[in-house]
Amino acid sequence: MKLIVFDCDSTLSAIEGIDELARARGQETFEEIEALTNAAMNGEVAINDIFARRLEIIRPDRASCGQVGQLYIDQIEPTAAKTLETLRANGWTAVIVSGGFTQVIEPLAKHLGIDRVEAVPLHFAADDSYAGFDTTAPPTRNGGKPEIIAQLKNELQPEQTVMVGDGISDLETQGKVDLFIGFGRYARRDRVAAEADHFVTSLDAIPAPPSSKSTSTATSTSTSVAPTGTSALPMKSASSRHSNNAAAKTSHATSTQTKPSSTSSPPTAAAPRPIFPRKKPTKFSKNSKKNTASATTTPSHATSPTTTGKAASASSTSSWPPYSTTRTRTGIPTTDTRPP
Repeated sequence: MKLIVFDCDSTLSAIEGIDELARARGQETFEEIEALTNAAMNGEVAINDIFARRLEIIRPDRASCGQVGQLYIDQIEPTAAKTLETLRANGWTAVIVSGGFTQVIEPLAKHLGIDRVEAVPLHFAADDSYAGFDTTAPPTRNGGKPEIIAQLKNELQPEQTVMVGDGISDLETQGKVDLFIGFGRYARRDRVAAEADHFVTSLDAIPAPPSSKSTSTATSTSTSVAPTGTSALPMKSASSRHSNNAAAKTSHATSTQTKPSSTSSPPTAAAPRPIFPRKKPTKFSKNSKKNTASATTTPSHATSPTTTGKAASASSTSSWPPYSTTRTRTGIPTTDTRPP
């Protein structure tokens, strides 16, 4: 089986459940809770620091939880149902992992046909008033969602694991999944958009496989990719993913300065970074190598075969992505060493 994990708030539905529970307590309470929620989702404060505080301010009862549960359905992401239908048809099992509340999210999960919800259970007294929450639930703290992903992988043994979400707590799972897809339809978090393996603004824009015709024009923020592509989402290794995050923080100017030069590579115009890895490296004909070897003049910046080889080796260890244009411009030996 293949596992795809969705955040709930601002992903499967437009709302933030905790904010809507606060709205029932008045505008002043709503604004206070909304500010705390945004600060946590943007990574400005730790979830641990505000989780219990928000609930103590709101003290949601069972009735208000039922009302917000229906609101999740009323404000559902417009392509969610169709996307999940396509995912299931292609062998994917969907799970919701959320920092929201189990009883509030379950109606939406049932509506979408998702059997499993990993969230935070609320406790109610005999009169249905608020009586606390499960303080041991992993989503109540930073690092909780990666814990749940690890548990799911250990239990289900999926072939592939994908996470889709909008917040910093979702981005924390990136080291535990094969592909992290940032979502920005309702709330665009700058760090999530910058570090996600892919970033989309509609659930039916989950990246299609390289064989799809739509990939020739797709970009990392495209919303035009059909959900049929979810049958073979492009995966990356954990080491490549970490390298990609590091490379994202390096300026284009720096990468240009450290890129090895080549005297035999054909000139190639700069191209936008493709979403998907190239299947084959650039090939050079035998004749082009012979022509290089027979050249009578050597440009001042040319290097010896030995030096060029070292440069090529250094390039092979450069940071992700392996399919960027800089990887195809490594040094080429200036002599043909093959026997006649």
